[in-house]
Amino acid sequence: MKKCFAIVIFIILIGTCIIPVIAQNIKKALLESIGNWLYVGGSGPGNYSRIKDAIDNASDGDTVFVYDDSSPYFEQLKINKSISLLGEKKETTVIDSNNTGTTITLYYNEIRISGFTIQNSGLRHASGIFAGEFFSKITVDNVIIQNHDMGIRFNYITDLFLHDNVFRTNKHGIYLNYCTRGTITRNIIMNNEEGIVSFSEFICISFNLFHDNVQAVLLYEDYYANIFNNVFENNIGGLELGGSWSTIQKNSFKNNSIGLHINDGVRYKIIRNNFIDNENSCSFSYSALVKIMCLFFGIFRLNKFRGNYWSDHNSSSPRKINGTIHINIFYWYGHFLYSYSIYYKWYTYDLFPAKEPFNIGV
Repeated sequence: MKKCFAIVIFIILIGTCIIPVIAQNIKKALLESIGNWLYVGGSGPGNYSRIKDAIDNASDGDTVFVYDDSSPYFEQLKINKSISLLGEKKETTVIDSNNTGTTITLYYNEIRISGFTIQNSGLRHASGIFAGEFFSKITVDNVIIQNHDMGIRFNYITDLFLHDNVFRTNKHGIYLNYCTRGTITRNIIMNNEEGIVSFSEFICISFNLFHDNVQAVLLYEDYYANIFNNVFENNIGGLELGGSWSTIQKNSFKNNSIGLHINDGVRYKIIRNNFIDNENSCSFSYSALVKIMCLFFGIFRLNKFRGNYWSDHNSSSPRKINGTIHINIFYWYGHFLYSYSIYYKWYTYDLFPAKEPFNIGV
């Protein structure tokens, strides 16, 4: 028994020596993995005067921190390494490309931009932030993006994160071209011609406020989108859908000219949303070809409305939703091909409308 007890004491003593050494090595490795911090503006010794110079001297894993002392920074930036670009305060740390083109272009994976006002790219098709070429893990948060043709334009990006930003006075606030897996949450999107335009898949749009846009959200060919807990207020058009296999749930459409419009979109679930005081809460338009496939071939299923609240329908009976079916006619005249459409009235129903509005806010 004494021999066993001595062995246990010996093991404990060895463990107390080894564990601090291991802990010190882990701590050292973690500190080394954080990367260097490079500073722009301010009064510190060795601080850069231009953001571009700090980015050029940074390495993967580094952070470039920009003080607002020398703001605005009239620069166009290109980032080709995995870094974080952080501003001191988004309202006062301004990057302005002075109407000469795209403000920030991203050429690499795992880049984060936070804490700036990014403005005035000026030219047609220019952007506040542009990224393409199949990059991944791009994060933009706590940023004001204003006065651009396209506030953010991402082409073929995988795993994008846009949260806690303000997009205002842009032609297109966010433009996503064939992106995959993205989260757009807790943003304010206001006074744009088009808030979000997307041709993408697996995009989650949640807890955003869209107000006073010409068109808040246009999902042209999106698949497997999840749109929930957003507020659409005082827009001419709220949400327009043209893809399939997506869920529209617990959103508030209030005081819009058109709350929700479906343009040849199929297999949508529109459930438990509020439609309050819109000129036209919901409408749809299908081509005759889509309707025929749905009815006779079973290739697609049209859209499912369930349990939404309608301020203009004070009854538990089904709520009628008006729309149109159109046939496109093509013909040759001389050497030119022309077309026109014939429209017929159509309708669907929310079979089980809610009697009271849902508590939806952002």
